[in-house]
Amino acid sequence: MAYTLVMQTQILMFFHNHATPFLDVLAEFLTMFGESTLVVLIAIMIYWCIDKKKGFAISMVLVTSLAGMNIIKTIVRIPRPFTVIEGLGGKRLETATGYSFPSGHTTTATTFYGSIAKAFKKKPLSIVCIILIALIGLSRLYLCVHWPTDVLGGLVLGTLMVLFAYPLFLKMDTFQKGTTLPLIGIVSGVASLFMAILLSAGKVEAIAFSDLMKNLAICFGCFCGAGLETRYIGFSVEGTTKKKVVRYLIGVVGVLIVLAIKAIIPASLYYPGAFFRYALLGFWVTFFYPLLGVKWNLFTKEAPASSPDTTFR
Repeated sequence: MAYTLVMQTQILMFFHNHATPFLDVLAEFLTMFGESTLVVLIAIMIYWCIDKKKGFAISMVLVTSLAGMNIIKTIVRIPRPFTVIEGLGGKRLETATGYSFPSGHTTTATTFYGSIAKAFKKKPLSIVCIILIALIGLSRLYLCVHWPTDVLGGLVLGTLMVLFAYPLFLKMDTFQKGTTLPLIGIVSGVASLFMAILLSAGKVEAIAFSDLMKNLAICFGCFCGAGLETRYIGFSVEGTTKKKVVRYLIGVVGVLIVLAIKAIIPASLYYPGAFFRYALLGFWVTFFYPLLGVKWNLFTKEAPASSPDTTFR
């Protein structure tokens, strides 16, 4: 155990000692490809405009993977290396929230880009995805915000999610989407709201539970929203290129508005407000925007074959 710690420390000190301004900029640029903003923008583009079935599977396995990752963080509670190693300065610390193991960026990158590679099965795309995953993991080491074992753990977790969870979401039928997903979503929502209340009361440690609460809130919105969409809307991604561009841009504006709600929530209500925002974000992507999009003729409506008469009008 001590030998492993020494070896990991030596690896991180190597990056720290060979840091340059150019490499700093490059590493911060690369690590952005494993952050939620860019990943969400790509995921919703696939879901709304390219391939609904694959976009659904990619998005659902991603939020599930992140929830699992944060559960592990909460249980294991390994501190960040820059808080342990004397003289080691971490960079881009605003992305280093919560505990260290496993790496959230590496888990996100492996799950998301791995799912894209598995979904579309194009060799050039797969190569790009593999390179991105490797560079994002490497960037977290260069920035000294994760131990090498954190990155390895993120790679393993993300790979397992791609191999086992992605096929399950891809093969979900209408009944499973309309019943199983909302049930899981409600359980996630109850757990998330309970954590938000405990966090507000100072009863649990924020570093351990804050990110987990937010991830479970997203699961609540995504799972319940996708179930409702399946039962009552049934949108299609079909449309002209112009319609798809307009559809995407309007939807993204909605995402930004949901995130901007943070500015009007009092600091005393930060955690309940975060629960509301992240749950609403999930509902917007999977249900509210498709519902409005059908009414605004931005989406083509296809009633589910199993329940053709249970649609919003």
